[in-house]
Amino acid sequence: MEFDRNKFKALLYCVVCRTGDRVRCGATKLYKVLWSGARASITDFFALDQITRREIALFLMFVCLAWLFVGVIFLWLPQCVAAWLITLLCVFISGIVALLFLAKNFLFFTATALLAFSMTLLLPYWKECTLRPETTVIGVYTSFLSVCIGTLLMKAKAQHLVGKKAWHLAHNIGLWQATALAMLLFVVWPSTPGIPEVITIHGAQVALPMDDLLGAVGFAVVVLGVRRCCSRKASLAIAVIAVCYQLIDILYGFEYVPKLNSDSPAVEIAHSYAYFFSVAKLNYTIFFSSFIAFYGMPKKYQKQKHPFRWMIQKLVGYLIGVEA
Repeated sequence: MEFDRNKFKALLYCVVCRTGDRVRCGATKLYKVLWSGARASITDFFALDQITRREIALFLMFVCLAWLFVGVIFLWLPQCVAAWLITLLCVFISGIVALLFLAKNFLFFTATALLAFSMTLLLPYWKECTLRPETTVIGVYTSFLSVCIGTLLMKAKAQHLVGKKAWHLAHNIGLWQATALAMLLFVVWPSTPGIPEVITIHGAQVALPMDDLLGAVGFAVVVLGVRRCCSRKASLAIAVIAVCYQLIDILYGFEYVPKLNSDSPAVEIAHSYAYFFSVAKLNYTIFFSSFIAFYGMPKKYQKQKHPFRWMIQKLVGYLIGVEA
């Protein structure tokens, strides 16, 4: 007897509809159970029940200030120059935070230095304001570096773990790294000498979707790492910015992938993409560097009356509800 898919779907639909009319049974109850479980998990993961209005207002205020700052830069300067300067500013912020706050913390220093390096790799994007096949693969490299940054943060607070907890964490880190390495191999074959393009797919058309997928994995690992080494509220702020960052990348990826073929090797970057991408990069760099500096600086630094250290302690402390 062969399996009839349509009859099975009709039977399942009939059972769900008939039991749904009964109290505490059926699809309605199943939906409530799944929704309540997912909501409880997210609330516990990000500590949503502990967030205050002051913290939300401060977060939105910082985002809006960065938004206005980037807007002013784009009004005064040409698109390419403005986007390049914002990217260079991200390199400077992450680099100065690593040198000023994290010189004694090896793992945190390396994670912040990798962020500065990944932002440096993005500078060639804005040389001519065109998306070229040789630059599309850079996004894959920066996404892979995000995975490395997240795994470093996950290891930073796991040095005291022993037994099953240490093995479980090492296993999870290994899975994330293996996934990133597997995705990285997909961008190898377009650059292999002597191999023609497969059908009509250009190498750049493979790099952009891989950038989106690997970027999502990288941001997920960073959020998990920030949650482990910083706090749940800090991971929520990074998660919100990362989701917006990734949505911008995906939405414009749908527009650029069909254009990146052998006949049109260079595609002009839209002004809106350069602007929103610069806003997302600046917010991500500021919040990530501030959180890592707040939790990574030695205690003796917190007692010194340094203006930058005092600013980080007060602003981040108020934002996540921790008194410095």
